[in-house]
Amino acid sequence: MTEVDSAKAVLYIELSKPPLIPELAKLAMERAPTRPPVPEGHEVLRARLSTVRSLEELDRVLLELTSSELEYVARYLPEEYTEYLRVLMEAGELELVYSKLASGAPEKAPLQRAKLADYDACRGVARFSCVVSRHLSRLRTACEKACKDCDEALALAALLDTFLYVRYLDNLKALRLGGDESVRGVVTNALIFLTGPGAVYFESGVVKLLEAGKREENAMVAWCNSALTLYEAAKNALYYADSLIDLVTLFGIDRLLRHVLLRLLVSRWLRPW
Repeated sequence: MTEVDSAKAVLYIELSKPPLIPELAKLAMERAPTRPPVPEGHEVLRARLSTVRSLEELDRVLLELTSSELEYVARYLPEEYTEYLRVLMEAGELELVYSKLASGAPEKAPLQRAKLADYDACRGVARFSCVVSRHLSRLRTACEKACKDCDEALALAALLDTFLYVRYLDNLKALRLGGDESVRGVVTNALIFLTGPGAVYFESGVVKLLEAGKREENAMVAWCNSALTLYEAAKNALYYADSLIDLVTLFGIDRLLRHVLLRLLVSRWLRPW
């Protein structure tokens, strides 16, 4: 078995491990949940999260869990793919990167994966979309160093960033704060980095993503619908492609969504102690 074959096998195993995104999203959409926030049968995860007493603890435990999984997978990946996965996982901190650049307070809430210096081009630019565009540029560079065919992988990575950007805009709307720029602007910028089939995957995915978010008036249900749409689009495009870069991208999207959903679920059960 070659190094690439071994890496693929590990990723398929990791992607099959519960809790899966659909079951977490289903729990998150329950209006009056009667079950604990972690699905039955996942005792190790349940045990780790049962000790959490604050949001700070929750963030630390989730970071440790995700980091452990990433380190395990990285043992089997060629170096270029490990770097691509690292850049992809920066997506989870893009909003924090923007906050640091906009506030001029880099010492607060330290970054765990992203490096502020990599986004210096957006310093002084009062738009989160600049950070998204810079991330996509870094992703394309990392992907092209790892393999020749990045079309589908980059398309779904761009869809992930669009999903996160839409969440950012929704938060601004909920807080009644001023907007950044329209989703149209981010989509146009993303298309600069996509060619061939990748552009088609991305455009159709954006349409489904936005439609999923509009089907429900309840903001939480709408967000979960969008997360499920992103997950399904990524799985349909990447899981059966038999390409290592595609599987690495799917794994990154899966773990980022899992992290956000678990944080959402467990935070509901936190009580003063």
